[in-house]
Amino acid sequence: MKFRLIVSLTLLTIQFAKADTFTVTNNLDDGAGSLREAITLSNSNAGHDKINFNIPASDVASRTINLLSELPEIIEPTIIDGTTQPIGNAFGISYARNHAFSIAADSSEIYGFFISNFKAGITVTGAYAKIGAIQKGNVIYQCGIAGISIQFTDHAALQGNLIGVDTTGNVVAGATQNGIQIINSYLVSIGGKTLLANNIISGNNYGIQLQNATFVDVNSNYIGTNPPGLIAAPNQY
Repeated sequence: MKFRLIVSLTLLTIQFAKADTFTVTNNLDDGAGSLREAITLSNSNAGHDKINFNIPASDVASRTINLLSELPEIIEPTIIDGTTQPIGNAFGISYARNHAFSIAADSSEIYGFFISNFKAGITVTGAYAKIGAIQKGNVIYQCGIAGISIQFTDHAALQGNLIGVDTTGNVVAGATQNGIQIINSYLVSIGGKTLLANNIISGNNYGIQLQNATFVDVNSNYIGTNPPGLIAAPNQY
């Protein structure tokens, strides 16, 4: 008797998460077209979503988002790109409470914002975060605890940001406590191999503060100067 090997094949249908783009069309705290709604939609959608901006306003005030409460924590991978705004420059987010952005999801990115008047401008607890990039950095100042706080995570990259000074290079009244703080984290890159990727970290209490941080690469930044690196704008430490 010949034995026949019977192979049963089951067709598996693999569904890949669809990434979507959500567009912010106004500077309102909440509701349709707001940044809050865009983050909420991204959090409820599987996939590596993107949040773009198209606010039809040429003046800075009309592009500034004055929050009435904290934005939702980012819990799904999301790219929030303020440099997509077609009219005017990147715009501001202001609110005298904890943080502008809190990133808990891995592989999230924040580009092109003016952030002021928070305890921490951007808090990162998710891995593989990118905060700023060449010609897409953030401007962060007047933060009571830190401009950027990296906590209990790994593989973060910070490039092209101005922390503690504005775009003119002036130290803003009510300076940031710590420009960048890294707590219980590892493999964090601050700056890059070229000056185009540098961060300006000036006018703060501590420029960069490390607490139980390992494998931190600090490269090609200006620390304690104005953006061109020609005039002192010192940190306290």
